Amino acid sequence: MAGNLSVPSTFATQVGNVPASQIDDDFAAVVNYVNPREVGSGTFAGRPAGSTGQWYFANDVGGGILYFKTNGGWIQAAGSVGSSITVPVTVSNGGTGSTTWQAAGFLMVNGASPFLVEGTPLNIAFGGTGSASWQANGVLLGNGTAALKLVSMARSGTLLVGQLNAAPIPVAIGADATVLTADSTQPAGLKWSAAGASGISVFDRAFSISFNTSSAENTIYTKSVSGNTLGATGKFRVTLSGTVTDTNAALTARTVTWRFKFGATTLITIVQQTAGSDGATFVTNLGATNLKMVFELQNLNATNSQAGTVLSTGQTAQAPATGEATFVLSAGSTNAGAATNPTFWHRVDRGTSAIDSTAAQTLAITAQMNTSNAANALSIDAVIVEQM
Repeated sequence: MAGNLSVPSTFATQVGNVPASQIDDDFAAVVNYVNPREVGSGTFAGRPAGSTGQWYFANDVGGGILYFKTNGGWIQAAGSVGSSITVPVTVSNGGTGSTTWQAAGFLMVNGASPFLVEGTPLNIAFGGTGSASWQANGVLLGNGTAALKLVSMARSGTLLVGQLNAAPIPVAIGADATVLTADSTQPAGLKWSAAGASGISVFDRAFSISFNTSSAENTIYTKSVSGNTLGATGKFRVTLSGTVTDTNAALTARTVTWRFKFGATTLITIVQQTAGSDGATFVTNLGATNLKMVFELQNLNATNSQAGTVLSTGQTAQAPATGEATFVLSAGSTNAGAATNPTFWHRVDRGTSAIDSTAAQTLAITAQMNTSNAANALSIDAVIVEQM
């Protein structure tokens, strides 16, 4: 056996990989032994049929592997001979093409090129939302290749309304008793408006209002009306019903003053006399007078111009005596006139105002007795307010 390498006698017939302990660490000795035995090299797939005792170096696997031909075929004699690994390992060699990556990112395959890294939050182009967090209870909208768009829906009653070739927008809830109407001048194509002539809705109501033994101005009904509730042509109709009682035996003139108001303006004042005179003596103990009043407040095709009317009607509890006035309009009434004395009666009064209804205003009705006596009382069964 040529060379300085000592090889066991079974080496040529070895059918398994040769243990590393059987090969001398001295590479020169290996070379001296291998040279006479026709060492070949090339790719692993290009190994020749060879003959027993021949060596072959496959340079394309495992960094270079040395094979020995035995009776049983080629066996691996030594691995990673004279090779090194280049970093970063390329994709074609099973690597990623990079030695470091951004923290908290996402790796993405990029064909044969090095992997790509995408940071957080993950962009729309890679299936993300473009944001790390979103406001609670909002609505997410598509926004092309940009990050998703958030629309807040935090207020009760908010509507999400579509636009032509634009993102939907929120429309906040309108004032009480308003209705949603089409309006092409608005960004959303809609707006809240006062209920129109096409319908009548109950705006408010109150029940069981009464007082006596008081000569102060008492509020029968009051309601804060939000700005723009009436629009330019809206209307309120307030209907109240009840009784005015006068069982006072004192021979003094007694009245109830009614005032119908919008904002800072009293549109109509009515002074109702509950005890009158026949010219010589006072007529007393008239009892209860059934009463119904209808107050209508109308914007006159402008938000700062109103007209109001009051229709008053009723029935006295007993037939009047000569000269007795069951509903005398005394001095101070908006539309004062001659006294009347029917058992059944009615009349209409009118007034105007110039209140800015685009701002919040108060709708109110008050009543005031000119004396404080338990025998004089006012009792209202109900007040119903309609919007039209």
